[in-house]
Amino acid sequence: MSERRPKRIEMIRAATFAALFMFSAQVHASSDIGDSWSFEGLSDGDPIVDTNGASLHGMWEGGPFSPTNSAAEAVAISYTQPSGGYPLPLATHNIAMQILGDISNSFNFADDVNLDPTNVWIDLVAQLGQLTFEPDIPADAQLAAYVNTNGDLIVRHTLYTTGFAIGEQTWTTLQVQVSSNSFTAHTPIGTNDFVRLSVMINYITAVELAFAYGENYFQIYLDGVLLASPNGYDLQPDGSGDGPPTGGSWFLCSDSGYGGTGPNNDYLTSVAFSGAGVVDDIVVAESIAAFSTNTPMTAFEQWLTDNGIPPNEGTLDEDNDGASNWAEYVAGTDPDDDSDYFHIVRTEYFGTSNCIWWVIGTETNLATELFVQRATNLTDVNPWSVVASSLTPSGTGTNVWYDTAVPSNAPVYYQPGLSTNAP
Repeated sequence: MSERRPKRIEMIRAATFAALFMFSAQVHASSDIGDSWSFEGLSDGDPIVDTNGASLHGMWEGGPFSPTNSAAEAVAISYTQPSGGYPLPLATHNIAMQILGDISNSFNFADDVNLDPTNVWIDLVAQLGQLTFEPDIPADAQLAAYVNTNGDLIVRHTLYTTGFAIGEQTWTTLQVQVSSNSFTAHTPIGTNDFVRLSVMINYITAVELAFAYGENYFQIYLDGVLLASPNGYDLQPDGSGDGPPTGGSWFLCSDSGYGGTGPNNDYLTSVAFSGAGVVDDIVVAESIAAFSTNTPMTAFEQWLTDNGIPPNEGTLDEDNDGASNWAEYVAGTDPDDDSDYFHIVRTEYFGTSNCIWWVIGTETNLATELFVQRATNLTDVNPWSVVASSLTPSGTGTNVWYDTAVPSNAPVYYQPGLSTNAP
């Protein structure tokens, strides 16, 4: 592997590739299955794995190809939320883990089908880059994945044919299954794209229970869409493989437990990455992650979530300052601060003109131009008229406007505003 690895992995801001591996044998374990890693508590440049392969944050360490010649560090990065729902756990994504070489995280297992997790879910966001070749992987890797130069997601698995005949290990291009005999390419993965990868590994089937060490399978979702291939196998809930497909293509693990002699064939013991890339919000759990009906959150729903507000509470007023959560989002103000909302803070008369100061937020949600309305009699049915429009919000948050055509002999009222649709 080392002779074919890209040499410029020191360019940590440009992801060249990161191949995703799930291994079956590691020297020791660092974590328990049922763990997650979000890197938001770190600062840009903080080491996660040092160049000697030692773990500094989150139990990640060097290995398996070059345990003492790899590294990982926190990187400040902003990316568009991948579709398919936000990864678990919900978190902001301003800091991620930049991979430089080979790193891994090993998991404890009990060597007992009654104690170890029988189904394992791996969920993460990754910027994978693209590879021009099929990477070498350890013989005991249960599965691996990479992206080729066409933007296709390629997985390593063992071929399975009908009649319980197991073939050789192979790389397969994943596609979207349109019908029982029809497949189409998934959306290409660009070199700078962030995608959500979700892997479901099924370790216990009727075959497993009957023969102690049975066949182990996995499925892969890309941005919430289940991928498939004619090389996959239509595994049934009871593990028999008989009957019509019920759940899309399953792929036989490369180092399957079928015919195996020990637990290393049957339990996930490590997740590892190789190369140079970025990963974030990694989850390894026994429960299947819930996709949001394959529909990503809207920008507003994500903003609510990032502020600790349920995504269905857009019309409520979180901080009781008189502005709904939607109004705070549009105005770029803080929904948790009752002193931060869109309002006039000062007016002043300068002989022939009135000056109005108002405060508006500085978050990047604000893309609509401002207008100002004026009224002289609030008891009228429609008292407000627009007297200024197409005003650009100030980046400082404080906006100033002069009314140079003030009506005489009447009280004057002002109201700045933004044109927007309700949530």
